[in-house]
Amino acid sequence: MTAVVSLEGLRVLVTRPAHQAESLCEKLEATGVKPMRFPVLAIESLAESEGVQTAIGRLLQQDLLVFTSPNAVHCAMQALQIAGLAWPDPQPVEVAAIGRATAEALEKQGVNVAVCPDGPYTSEGLLAHPRLHRVRGQRTMLIGGVGGRELLADTLRERGAEVDSLAVYRRVRPQADALALTEALLEKELDVTVVTSVEALENLLALAGEEGRAELLSIGLVTVSGRVATAARVRGFHGGICVAPEASDGGLIEGIRRWRDQRQQTGSSMTDDKRNTESEAASDQYERPEQGGEGHQDTENIEQPDQVETGDAESLPATSDQDGGDGGEPPEEPPPEEKPARDNRPTLILILLFFIIVFGAGGGWWLYDRQEALMVGLEDRASANDLAELRDSAVSRAERLAGRVDNLAAEHQAHIQHLAGAEEAVAQLRETQSRAREQMERLETLAGSQRSDWIQSEADYLFRVARSRAVYHQDVQGALAALRNADALLGELGGDGADRRRDVRAAIEALVDVPRVDRGELSAELHRLIRGVDDWPVAELTQRLEARPIEGDRDADLGSLAGLQEAGARAWQQVKASLSSLVVVRREDAPPALLSPDEEWFLREHIRIQLLTARLALLERDEESYRSSLEQAERWTEQYFRDSDAVRQAVSRMRELRERTIAPSLPDLDDLLGDAAGGEDA
Repeated sequence: MTAVVSLEGLRVLVTRPAHQAESLCEKLEATGVKPMRFPVLAIESLAESEGVQTAIGRLLQQDLLVFTSPNAVHCAMQALQIAGLAWPDPQPVEVAAIGRATAEALEKQGVNVAVCPDGPYTSEGLLAHPRLHRVRGQRTMLIGGVGGRELLADTLRERGAEVDSLAVYRRVRPQADALALTEALLEKELDVTVVTSVEALENLLALAGEEGRAELLSIGLVTVSGRVATAARVRGFHGGICVAPEASDGGLIEGIRRWRDQRQQTGSSMTDDKRNTESEAASDQYERPEQGGEGHQDTENIEQPDQVETGDAESLPATSDQDGGDGGEPPEEPPPEEKPARDNRPTLILILLFFIIVFGAGGGWWLYDRQEALMVGLEDRASANDLAELRDSAVSRAERLAGRVDNLAAEHQAHIQHLAGAEEAVAQLRETQSRAREQMERLETLAGSQRSDWIQSEADYLFRVARSRAVYHQDVQGALAALRNADALLGELGGDGADRRRDVRAAIEALVDVPRVDRGELSAELHRLIRGVDDWPVAELTQRLEARPIEGDRDADLGSLAGLQEAGARAWQQVKASLSSLVVVRREDAPPALLSPDEEWFLREHIRIQLLTARLALLERDEESYRSSLEQAERWTEQYFRDSDAVRQAVSRMRELRERTIAPSLPDLDDLLGDAAGGEDA
């Protein structure tokens, strides 16, 4: 109720876009305010543009989306619909809103807002949120309009984020009735205006024109950020500037109420005449924006020539009065005989000429001084635009620096917290290291006291290894290596290990005396014999039977006695031959028959198998199989192959290999080591 009473009859110029101004105007009318709807900005959606449609597909591929205004929400959702996409549920990306109004617009679209500052609802307020300090390496997209501040993008890049910007709308100057605004200003029908951006402020000044600018600068101004307030002061607004607590309708109404209360408390209500006077001063100030916030002082400096002119104008009657006073004094009466008219005329002429010269010189000096002042004013006005641009740039840079200072302060505070946590972690680590050091010292003490027992145990283990290699594997070299390692360990005990070392040395010497079998060399010899089997010639008959002609039977002459005797003898021979074929007498030691080609191939393969069996027995240390295999191969070679150099050399090599010992007897390590072995088997 207090707000309604305090705003009763107040005349407010609302410059927000039409679709945003209606709600504010309705609420202002409910409080008794007379709003004038005059949008100086229009929102043009870029949802259908090729660039937005190309980039909208990347919207849901980001790690963080930042919406900078309700207009950005509306246009982004419109772009999604045009692209045939819908907001997913559940959403795969975090969403941040720059203020409460933006968050409400997002929630109406079914978007879950994860980040929203508690205030202020600006880029600085959003950057102060803890979530925006954890963006290193994250893909972040800023969704807003064309132009605007780069503070948000620059700061996020400095924090390590991969920033991408998507402009889904732009602000344009609408086709407004500038004459209606000018008439309202000239008729003094406005008390305060609502401006929410620097761009809107520039458009408002341009639409007011030269005629209404002075009146516009004299009314109050309510905005939503210090940046706009600074820009308004630079441009000459002097009717009171108030920054609303937030950009919502309620926040703007509260800003108007605060402006009204401030004006009432300071007694700054001005009459029309006073407003006209200050409007002219504000107009001069707007034309000289390089003078900053000291507009009144600069206005006085500009008006110094007028003061000089006023001084000259005032000095003229003073001089006249003085001269008139001098002429008014009672003069001495001239003698009656003198002619006063003739005597006073030259004096009056001289006095008149004197005053003409004095006034002429004074007027000339005043005109020269006035011309110089005008030239200075022209030069100042000529550079006003450049200075205004420089001032705007400086103000923008100062705001960015201020925002960065706030960000650095927040980061510094976060770093202090991190350092505190790190110091606590370091203290815990030092305590852990201290406990570990104490445990290591105890272990070293325990290890030093029990090292002798450890050496004894290790030596016993090596004894068991040596016995296992000797007994089960016939590995003399492995047993020697284990015993030599045990001897080295016992040497560290000094005199305590002398007795055991003596037994170990005896076992080592016994193993050294064992004949060394070079199984590699023997295996190579057998391999060469196997490869040479095909070169041995098979035995053949040395005597060949001579072929002789067979005598044919003559016809017997049975007509004579001699013929009968011959025929009888021949019959006897045939009977004797038939009877002799019934009984065959052979020698038992006669050589076997010669081999056919197939039998020769099988013979050579059997000899190879015997040699391979001997080689396998060599590796397995099976001396009986080794000798029998070589003996069989030797016998077959002598029996079936011809006596040649290759055969004789092969038989001789087989005999030598058969006589070699492949498994020499090993000493009994249990007897040699005695108590040193501990009586344990491996």
